[in-house]
Amino acid sequence: MVASEPTPRRPSRPTFTAPARAWKSARSAGAARAGAVVLEAALWASLAVVLLTRILRPILGPAMLGLGQGPYWGLGASVPARLSDATWRTAVEQMGGTVPPALVHGLSGGPAGRGEHVEATLPTGVEISVWEPMTFRQLVGVAGAELLGGLVLAAAFLLVIAMVRDLRRGALFTNRNLRRVYSVAAVAGIGGMLAEIAGAWGRIGVLQSPPLAGAVDVTWTISFVPLLIGLGIAVGAEILRLGTQLQHEVEGLV
Repeated sequence: MVASEPTPRRPSRPTFTAPARAWKSARSAGAARAGAVVLEAALWASLAVVLLTRILRPILGPAMLGLGQGPYWGLGASVPARLSDATWRTAVEQMGGTVPPALVHGLSGGPAGRGEHVEATLPTGVEISVWEPMTFRQLVGVAGAELLGGLVLAAAFLLVIAMVRDLRRGALFTNRNLRRVYSVAAVAGIGGMLAEIAGAWGRIGVLQSPPLAGAVDVTWTISFVPLLIGLGIAVGAEILRLGTQLQHEVEGLV
């Protein structure tokens, strides 16, 4: 028997799997860096807005240095308030038991068309102006609390910007950035609540000033939104920490 010659094998085509994967990886890394650059630019722009509106405006406004003038910087150091019921009744009695129609226009309510539902708080709403020299508590009420809130926001933005810069270098998931996330949570939660409490404390100090003598209602509010935001960030950071730790333990067993 004559053995048949083996059929020659066709040369295999070269595969480009490894270069293709490398190209896709480089493309993904480039897209991530580009996204990080855009995100960092947006964060810097937001930080600039905070510096201008929440830090420079209170410092340069009438309540502190008094260098800024005009509607943007503030026409004067003041807080909004509501006339007490006793003061309002006395004012009505002094006017003969009637109020000029112009003062109560828009307060009656009822059905209204688009753009027609407006309210005027002139009969009971007033602005309490605080003139120099003012006490430290009054200063906190008219400008200090706003400044503290701006500093809290600025600190949080700076921490996030530092994290985004690490993202551009491909080193986002590090212990240093984890500590930064916890710092953001502390700044937002604790610092934000301190700003809220300082604002209420200063406002009460203004409304309880002796010259007012009960003419206005001593009202104040405290928002717990900063605390909730801080707790949410802290919970997210703890979940990330536990997930990263579990991943390292699993990789060590393989």
